[in-house]
Amino acid sequence: MPPLLAHLALLGLLLLAVGSSATPNTCQHRADQPLMPIFHIIGNITGTGRTLSAEHINDVSAVVMHGGLYHIFHQCCGNHWDHVVSDDLIHWARLPSPLVPGQDPTGVKKSDWYDARGSWDGSLTLLPAEQSPTGKLLPLIVYDILEGKKPGGPQRLGAGAGLGDDPTLAIARGDPDDPYLFSWKKDVGNPLAFEGCPNITGQGCGTFFPSNVWKNGDHWNFLSFGERFETTDPSLHLWRQAAGPKFGPGCPDPHYSNGVPCTEPTHTPYTPQPIVAGGQWFTPIPNQVDGTPPDPKVAGNKMISFSNGWLWQLGTYDADTETWSQTVVNGTANPPGVTNNGGQDGAVQWGVGQFAGDRMLNLFWARGMGWGKFGGGLSLLREINFDPRLLGHSTGGLVANPIAELARLRNGTLANDSSVRLQPGVPHVLGSTAVDGSAASADIVATFTLPDDASTAASFGICVLSDPSTANVGIGVVVNVSAADGSTGQRTASAWIGLCGPATIWGNGYGHRTTGTFQIFKEEREVDFRVLCDRSIVEAFLMGGRAVFSASTNDAFPGSNNQTWDGDLRHGYPTAVQIFAGGVETIASAVAYAMGCGWVDEPWCAKPPCPGITPQGVGQLHHESPSSP
Repeated sequence: MPPLLAHLALLGLLLLAVGSSATPNTCQHRADQPLMPIFHIIGNITGTGRTLSAEHINDVSAVVMHGGLYHIFHQCCGNHWDHVVSDDLIHWARLPSPLVPGQDPTGVKKSDWYDARGSWDGSLTLLPAEQSPTGKLLPLIVYDILEGKKPGGPQRLGAGAGLGDDPTLAIARGDPDDPYLFSWKKDVGNPLAFEGCPNITGQGCGTFFPSNVWKNGDHWNFLSFGERFETTDPSLHLWRQAAGPKFGPGCPDPHYSNGVPCTEPTHTPYTPQPIVAGGQWFTPIPNQVDGTPPDPKVAGNKMISFSNGWLWQLGTYDADTETWSQTVVNGTANPPGVTNNGGQDGAVQWGVGQFAGDRMLNLFWARGMGWGKFGGGLSLLREINFDPRLLGHSTGGLVANPIAELARLRNGTLANDSSVRLQPGVPHVLGSTAVDGSAASADIVATFTLPDDASTAASFGICVLSDPSTANVGIGVVVNVSAADGSTGQRTASAWIGLCGPATIWGNGYGHRTTGTFQIFKEEREVDFRVLCDRSIVEAFLMGGRAVFSASTNDAFPGSNNQTWDGDLRHGYPTAVQIFAGGVETIASAVAYAMGCGWVDEPWCAKPPCPGITPQGVGQLHHESPSSP
């Protein structure tokens, strides 16, 4: 059989397998749901084909490892938390919601005034036994609550003040012996109390957007808006705002101004703020790329997340004085490390970074991911590492890459094109990626060789979900490389993600170009790309994670004449992968892999044990990296 026919035959078998009755309903056949991802986490799905319904999920709150299982907690439906679990980081199952207004986490109806209007942003900490008030591991959620009216009393906080969250907190405790972290108990003393009612937000007693909790000496801490809160109360109920300097620059205006929170870069001048919706955002500095720990004399020992999980500032925490100072490189403050260029650009936002075991994982709400009237999911899990060569540069010493396990979802090779001589302005289509939607969910790995002449600039990129017959269809990732600096030999790369071709935006306001820069060192002769597309979302990792971009379709295929799905794949949604160069001839090599389903066969688990998910006990496998030195 000719190679192309053989490939098409294999592809047909793969498509039949995807559409079989044994396939999870979270991985719909492309003919029925061409924009519905198959290896990204999405909301709970009921039904099949063109009649399914899906929950719209949003902000990420935590990612932890416990009992040999990985757990992701995120928000759903505008008022509660949801929970997915995996034993391998790539095949997931969804558990019942752990925090829901009006009921216990076990599903028993229970009306609590303090969270009657919602359980929103927060953090989950696995307090190790030596820090726990119980003397054993304590799974602890600290979360924002939207209060109802207290029985026999007035509304304690203003409900219509313009804040997205009323600044009140509550806690819930999990069972340390349960590897699934299935059942949680809301504290009988909720909501939390604050001495002197500190007025950080101007809205009453307390605060919101809490960090993870850690113990130092005789007291426990958490951060909010750069302020430290502390308690010696073993019930963790009564807190006070601690004296001393802020951890980071703080948030000068925590109010929403004209509907825009102060964390958004639309404020001028924009200063990144230590504020996130959840997660372990005051965290140890992650391991280096080779797996070894960083040198605290060089990097510091703790870093703080600015602006919701995509910007991280390295520094040093002094436990004796309860202060934190920013890492300095050659007399200059080290810039924040970027783990998603463009920050909250509409494609991904409200993310989390947290240690799961000894690895720091990072993921976001993929806001613009959409299909039909449904939508919403999470970005790919990224692993953050420290690279000392990048200190003082725009990447701030950090890199972010897809977790290594993701490669195990590859289920076929669509192209393997090596040493392609790209002429300027003449794109090259990779293998059979233009055939029958084969690259709708794909993993592309490519390298582009830099010019031998250090004084010559270069430009190249990849276009996915594209149509070779026309421009401005598909999502492109482009890198423009400068000539080398005469003294250091380094080059600077300016990169962007956006619509393929000259257009800069597509329907519904999405698709604007998101930009970023990174360094290329003198000895580096190639620029590597890793681009993963999954029907309605594209994520790109450049030069080993020095730049990371995300773009999504937002219920409209990028650039296609068919902006909304009409049920006929012939009217849009091409999937070709093209590589291209501009300026000078460039030699490139690329491999494109088809990707499989990222869910277990029974993705909904009403009650553990969950088929396809295997815990490994709770001994030494349940802890995150220590929260204090």
